[in-house]
Amino acid sequence: IHKSSKYLVNGFSTNISVTAIEDQLLSSLPLEFVIGALEESMKQSGSTLLSSGTSATQNANGVEYGSFDFEQRAPTATGAQIQVRSKIFVFQSAGKLIMIQLATPLQFAEELLPDLEAIAETIKLLDP
Repeated sequence: IHKSSKYLVNGFSTNISVTAIEDQLLSSLPLEFVIGALEESMKQSGSTLLSSGTSATQNANGVEYGSFDFEQRAPTATGAQIQVRSKIFVFQSAGKLIMIQLATPLQFAEELLPDLEAIAETIKLLDP
């Protein structure tokens, strides 16, 4: 959760989450296929994709990753619903699919989403 209350809207706070799913299949399929499946899942859940068909790329540390952007209505702590913009970076490591997501109220997306881009460029896999 962002430390500044500036990024809090009607009880929804800008947040970043990291999820690691241990799955041999998802961690071994081509990354473009996995991203396509995740994008389709987001569309089916009612999200609006803002990017699609993103190719995997490598950061300066040689980590292959892909990303996509979407918008969705999200519930807040106050019971309201607001429009939220999210960006997810996806990469694979050691039998896991790892996702890093930044979600922020729509009005802060242009300001904060570049921070997630910077994070993706710093990802470095450690030896097991």
